[in-house]
Amino acid sequence: AFVVPFLLIALLAVHRSAWVAAGLALGLAMAVKLWPLLLLGVFPAILGWRRALAAAGVAIAVFTVAWLPWYTPDLVPHVLESLRLYAAHFEFFGGLYEALKVLLPEAWVKGGSVMPLLMVLALSALFLKRAWRTPEEGFLWVVAIYLGFSSTVHPWYIVPLLALAPFTPYRWPYWYAALAVPTYLTYTVLPWEQPYGWVGAAYVFLLLVLALELMVHTRAGALFRARLKTPRLLPLVPAGAPVLDIGTGNGALARLLQEEGRDMTTVDVIDKSLFPEVHPTVIDGRGLPFQYGSFRCVLLITVLHHTRSQEQLLREAARVGEEVVVMEDVYTNPVQRLLTYVFDSLINLEFLDHPRTNRDEAGWEHCFTELGLRVARKDVARTLLVFRQVTYTLRSA
Repeated sequence: AFVVPFLLIALLAVHRSAWVAAGLALGLAMAVKLWPLLLLGVFPAILGWRRALAAAGVAIAVFTVAWLPWYTPDLVPHVLESLRLYAAHFEFFGGLYEALKVLLPEAWVKGGSVMPLLMVLALSALFLKRAWRTPEEGFLWVVAIYLGFSSTVHPWYIVPLLALAPFTPYRWPYWYAALAVPTYLTYTVLPWEQPYGWVGAAYVFLLLVLALELMVHTRAGALFRARLKTPRLLPLVPAGAPVLDIGTGNGALARLLQEEGRDMTTVDVIDKSLFPEVHPTVIDGRGLPFQYGSFRCVLLITVLHHTRSQEQLLREAARVGEEVVVMEDVYTNPVQRLLTYVFDSLINLEFLDHPRTNRDEAGWEHCFTELGLRVARKDVARTLLVFRQVTYTLRSA
């Protein structure tokens, strides 16, 4: 907990390009715990190499000064010996560590070089790829990698992740913290023994949550999802003609359609685009700032069930476009309806505020008819074996 204020001060300083203050704050964090040293790897991508090296120099100087009062000739050997004993004998809620102990010779993992080597490789990949969009995300992933390759993860070790998570789109750290609490069951029996069943189940669940979040919040995950839809949309979206994408979201679908030669204009109520080449115009969700017939085609791709103003949005889409392409997940029975609700909430990480205004095919077609729209084409596809997705091409009746 003492590390957290210094981490937040360092982030504030980084945002203001105050490299001296950033180095000072990170040096104080390092004086409390050694692992914040790893965060220096985020600095070059944000401050540039010259300022990053200067900030690192300040941090190391502050760390050195903070430890000078405790210096003795035996200090460094004792610290190194403590680290060796920690790595060789302490183990608690280390998911990957426990898994590798089963898969590999235990001597390689417990006190061996496997875990440190894997952590160095993971951090190197993170730093080289610069796989973050903000300093907060960079810090979050460094801490996540450090904990992920640790043999010991007491619940309070997760506190820095909880402090960083509100400044990022990720919510998996909250699950991580909640899943760590039952590990205190270790101390309910003598001799102490970890609840290995719980540890395994907790990490499997955490990895599923993490995978879902990466599908939503990373470019690679967004493109993977968009590529599942693109082949079905390309025959419906004319090349060269102006196309409007309403509810652009992460921007992956618009980007893929642009790459296929479509002239894309994008709008959304919030700019959540992950791609610099996709810049949606922010709208209020009720009206569109375009003249009548401005577009050859208007796309509403899995958007309408996210709004309570479906009819108004469809009217506006029909006003500005010659054709409207609507793609929606539909259901044919109560079980499929429930599964559609649950899976959509999980994929989009929307729960309490999700409108859930899904309809069945008859419901959508009745809605289109009431608005004076006729179905010119209807395509049905199965997704994930159990879900039914319908794509309508609509024209004014």
